[in-house]
Amino acid sequence: SSLAKAWAAKGWKDIVDLKVVPYGNARVLDGKIQCQHGEPECQVEHIPFIICTEEHGDDMLNNMEKCATESGLVYSKLSACYNSPLSDQLQQQAAKDTPSDHKYVPWIMIDGKLSPSDGDHILQEVCAKYKGNKPAGCSAAVEPPRTEFLRRDGRCFVDEEQTVGSQVE
Repeated sequence: SSLAKAWAAKGWKDIVDLKVVPYGNARVLDGKIQCQHGEPECQVEHIPFIICTEEHGDDMLNNMEKCATESGLVYSKLSACYNSPLSDQLQQQAAKDTPSDHKYVPWIMIDGKLSPSDGDHILQEVCAKYKGNKPAGCSAAVEPPRTEFLRRDGRCFVDEEQTVGSQVE
């Protein structure tokens, strides 16, 4: 993924203030968070963990423990947190932090503006905007950022059907 490539680029993490709001197109129904693509989608937070689980797509639930371990997280603690009241509190906060006018996810903002490539070229876009000495990882940012908007390509839209209880697609 584009985020995985950027995350691995030497020095990129030092020039970016990355905030991931793990809510997306979820909804609150009867006081409970319902993720757009079902339960597995609600269980993911922490960048390396997110990258790992996303790489497994529909099989992410079967790889949660593996991804936690590979990401330096303790799976039993993640599971305990997820199944605690704190999980609902954190998800409610994420709901508040999600822009009400977002149209799809991921909704990538760079310097307060929507990414022209929807984050597909996040490494290049951040490196291009950075005003200081660019880290070595920016030398990998040779592709020019895409400027057209491909809204239905790999995006999950707010108006798409909720598939609560199903596997992540």
